[in-house]
This record gives sequence, structure tokens and C-alpha cells, in this order.
Amino acid sequence: MKKKLLFLLIFLLTLNLFSQDFSIRLEQLKIENQNCLDTGTSMQRCALNYYSKSDRLLNVVYKHIQENLSSLEKENLKQEQLSWLKSKDEKFSEISNQNTGHGNGLDDLMIKNHKKAEVINIRTKHLISKFLDKNKTVISKAEFIKIVPKNYSILDTVSGDLNRDEFLDYILVLKKNNEENTSNFMDDKQELRPLILLVGNSKNELTKVGQNDTTVLCYDCGGAMGDPYTGITIKNGYFSVEHYGGSSWRWTTIITYKYSKKEKNWFLHKKGGVSFHASTPNNIEEKVKTKKDFGVVKFEDFNIYD
Repeated sequence: MKKKLLFLLIFLLTLNLFSQDFSIRLEQLKIENQNCLDTGTSMQRCALNYYSKSDRLLNVVYKHIQENLSSLEKENLKQEQLSWLKSKDEKFSEISNQNTGHGNGLDDLMIKNHKKAEVINIRTKHLISKFLDKNKTVISKAEFIKIVPKNYSILDTVSGDLNRDEFLDYILVLKKNNEENTSNFMDDKQELRPLILLVGNSKNELTKVGQNDTTVLCYDCGGAMGDPYTGITIKNGYFSVEHYGGSSWRWTTIITYKYSKKEKNWFLHKKGGVSFHASTPNNIEEKVKTKKDFGVVKFEDFNIYD
């Protein structure tokens, strides 16, 4: 009887998770993890929980997608997932071998588990965008590859309405191949990460309308926390590029752009973030700059390194 009740409970919990917006749940995981880290206690446990919950969410999303695919589509998804798993193992190995500057203690494990969780979350985000956003027209990776320069690959893909015309647009973040070995921020020789804006129309065609190589921070710009890039959010003609990094001192940097219908271009709207010491996470210092501080800055002219 107890086993039946346990099974029913698990089933109802899973069914409830399916009814949720997976994108929202993914964001909730990030917020829960940050809130946990901000307490400044048991931070390794925070990162481990973040990793475990991220891994479980990926499995739930993957299984949910499978249930709604044809046999051929299931096989294609399976092969894609196997390829990703191989890539994931390689990335995890790189992370495990990285020198975080914290020896082999709990802080070292915390940083590495956090990085592994982010690898998983990028995959989950991709699956949600590709298979579960029913009202969106999915653009194949092959089409994106056409505009990726030689020796570069796609770091992230985000979709939304960039110019408020109700058609699906995309943002691509690119990275230099082998950037983890060639980027050197300390010597001002960081590998840049191009950010490309692609605007859609009623025919599901995409047009490249802008590029900025100095909005997304470099691979080694995050200090001991590693790659600082955490994602992009698109909403109501705005889009924000988010970063998180540091060591004992933690910081966030969020760059927000706003679309102007009159100018038919995007302009820097806000640059801000917070900083705090890991030992006193509630003592937060916030700095925000707006148009009053930096004037009129077009998307393509902004430089985060200035």
C-alpha cells in the first residue's frame, strides 16, 4: 500500500511539473541557487543541490519531449542527446581539471559544481526552445551556421521579439574555438564573443541587423568562478545580457538594450550590477548607470571593457 501511495505521489508531482512552464522552472532554479549562495553558509551544498536539480529537470524535459514525438523524431532526438552527452563529458572533464585558485577544498567543489550545472542548463534551455515553444518557428542550427565565421562556434541561442513586431527574432552568442586556452584577460588579450541580432518576418526569414563583439564578457573574465556569461533575457523590446563572477568578492553585471521604433535600432538602456563579499552576502553594493550617465549609445558601439 505504501509503495502504491509513493508511486501515486511521484506521479502527481511529475504531472504537476509537466503542467508548469519549464522555462520558468529553470529560472527558479537559478534564483534559488543564488539565494542559497547569498547566505554565505554551506555554499558547496548550494552548488551541489543546484547541479542535482538541474540534472533532474533536464531528464524530465527530455522525457516529456519524447512522449510527443514520432518514432523517427525520437531516434533523431536520441542521437542528438548522445552526441551532447559525449560533449558534456568532455566539458565536465575540463571543469574538473581546472585550477580555480581555491585548492581542493569546498570552495573549489562549489565553483566546479556550479559550472557543471550551467552546462546542463544550457542544454535544457535549448530543448525547451526547440521542442516546447509551440508558438515559435524553430530555425535549424544549419541555418545559423551559415553566418558563423570561420574558427567560431555558437555559445548560446535565444529567441524572442526583439523589435515588438510579433515575429520571432534570435540572438546568437558566438565564441572563438579553443577560447578556454587562448583567452587571456589579465594581459588584455581576451577572446571576444560576438553577439548577433537576427530579425524575423512573416515568411520566417531572418535578417542580420546588428553585431557587437564587446557586450558579452570573455571566457576567463569571471575570475575563480570561471566563465561569467549566464544568459540573455528578451522581453518587450528589451534584451539583457547577464554575467556573474568573482571569487571571495562576487559580482554581477547586466547590460540592457532597448529597441527604438523611431530609430529602428537598439540602444544601451542600462548597465548595472551588484557586488558583495562571500562572507557577508547580505551586505550588497549596487551600481546602476542609465542614459543620464552614458548618453546615447548604439548597440553596435557599446564596449563592456571600457
